[in-house]
This record gives sequence, structure tokens and C-alpha cells, in this order.
Amino acid sequence: MSALAGTGGSTRKTVDQRTVAEMTANGIQPIAKSLHVDLNQAGYNRAQKVEGLTVIDPWTLAVINDNDFGVANITIHPDGTFTLNYVPELEQLGIIDVSLNGLDASDRDNKINIRQWPVKGLYLPDAIAAYKSRSNTYLVTANEGDAREYSGFQEAVRIGSVNLDPVAFPKGTVLKNNANLGRLNITNTLGRNPVTGAFEQLFTFGTRSFSIWSETGELVFDSGDRLEWITAITSPANFNASNTSNDFDNRSDDKGPEPEGIAIGTVAGNTYAFIGLERIGGVVVYDISDPQDPVFITYVNRRDFGAAPGTPQAGDLGPEGLLFIDQKDSPVKNPLLVVGNEISGTTTIFEITREKRKKKDRD
Repeated sequence: MSALAGTGGSTRKTVDQRTVAEMTANGIQPIAKSLHVDLNQAGYNRAQKVEGLTVIDPWTLAVINDNDFGVANITIHPDGTFTLNYVPELEQLGIIDVSLNGLDASDRDNKINIRQWPVKGLYLPDAIAAYKSRSNTYLVTANEGDAREYSGFQEAVRIGSVNLDPVAFPKGTVLKNNANLGRLNITNTLGRNPVTGAFEQLFTFGTRSFSIWSETGELVFDSGDRLEWITAITSPANFNASNTSNDFDNRSDDKGPEPEGIAIGTVAGNTYAFIGLERIGGVVVYDISDPQDPVFITYVNRRDFGAAPGTPQAGDLGPEGLLFIDQKDSPVKNPLLVVGNEISGTTTIFEITREKRKKKDRD
């Protein structure tokens, strides 16, 4: 776009020619942008003109290119005929996995804000289970995270109360705002420079995820921010509520949904992981038959957010222990999942059945 002519032979810059400072000086507020995913690196690298984009779910994008209706860059001749100057691109649909390790870090921003922050999570699993896939053993962990607190020693501190290294965190003042990272609990035992006393790295408790590891301790899969997204989608009005409170965003500053317990079982030849979420409640189910590519199946939560926590009407609160009962050991001839709930003091038994397909689906 060319510059605009001004008075007296001067020229005026268009918006896209101005620097951020020039736009601000002229009352134009630029929109903040950050790279979310590089399509070339994600594998969508055979098309030049990416034009269509839609969100399938929080961790999956669908993209498609523009083929210019198959008539791009043509030469029209006087007699009305035309010549294609190049062969137009074929339409290519891409399904892009954009899984990230984000989290909602503040209980004071009054919104669901799951995003990446300059923070590392300490796995600190509360439960672990093992299973075999293709003769290999894998370990599955529920990465709750927990701080140490003894007489004379308290590990957890809030980021808003610590000194951030200005080189590692050039926007430290902004990060320490309560609506950003200021309220997030971190450990005071890691990341601090012993000379300056400033934190050069930030380590929070837990990863709000479940992980699959090889028997030698190599990370095979991590669910990243999916557990938090699952609860955000299914219970947006009570997102990150605690097991003793229905308040929205209550646990965002402290381990979020808090994956606590885990059980593994086989149903009709497939291996499933059942992950209990201690705070908001409920059980997340993943098919982990392929350790490198687990598939989300469902999320079940029997909690009634319309009732006061602690009352019988509130339902199950604080799933702590999970036990899978195989079909051969089940009194009802179907596999069972037993869930013990710490806060409500209830024990719930789920019968696991396969959905029967309709006849037209089998044909």
C-alpha cells in the first residue's frame, strides 16, 4: 500500500507503515499479537495461500488453502479467450494439533484464561499406575503437585511477593499483577539466584495434567492443558472451583482441577486411564492403548453445583481413590470403576458398558 499524499507535497504514512510508537501517538491502539502455531512446522507446508481457518476444539485447528477458484493469474485475450499462467493449487485440508502446556494462573482475573506463561510445572504425582502395550511397560501419573509446610518452613510463595530477575523477566511488573501471575503459588526452593536473591525461573506445583512414561523414565505423553480445558468447556460457570466451594476460578492460582487419583483398566481389548480431579470433581477417561497418542473419551462429574458443598445434595466431592474392577471379577459381568470421595465421604461405583451401535451403523 502506497503512502498517502499530504498538504504541501508531504506524505502521510498508512496504518501498516507506522511503527507502534507512531500509531500510539496518533491515538491508534495496535492489537497485541503472538505466534500460536507455525503451520509450516506443524506439517501444513505444501500450500502457499492459507485462507480458511476454524477451531475444532481448544487443541485442534482445521485449515484450508485458497485455490483461487482454479482461474487465478490468467491472461484474457482480445477475442475473449484466456490462458492460465500457472496450474492452480489443489485444495488441501489440514488438521493441526496445537496442544500447549498452558494454565489459568489467576483467581482474580474473573475469566477463563488458559494460556502459556513463563512458568514451569513440577510433576509431583500423587498417584501412579502401570500397564503393558506391545510388550512394553508404561507408567501413568496423575500430576497433582503439593507444597511442603512444616514448623518453621513454608515452601509456597506467590509470584507477586518475590523479586523477579529483570533480565529473565523484562516485563516482571506486568507479570506480578494479580490478574496475571501475581497470585500463582510457586516453590521458594528453586529458580532463585543465591547471589542476587532474584528469581530467574519460576516453578509451580503440579502440571494440571496426567503423563505417560516409559519404564526407563522417558516422557512419552503429557496431556498438557487439556484437563483444564475439558473442565472449562463442561463447567464454565464453575471453572476451577474447589471441592469445598462452588466459586468460579477459585483454584486457578493453586493447581487448578488437581488430578489426584488414577486407575487403569482394559475394556473390550482397549486400555483406559481414569483420572480423578480432586477439586472440581469428576473422572476424566482417556483411551491409552497407544501410549504415544491417547484419545479423550469422556468426562463424568456427579457433583451438583447448585447445592452447597458439604450437603448431601451436592453429590460427590473430592475424588481421592480410584479402583478398576475387571469384567471377570465383576458381580454384574461388566467392568466397574469405584471412586472414593474425600470431602463428601461418598463412594460411587460406575458400571462400564460399551455403546451399542444401531443396525444402520453396522451395515
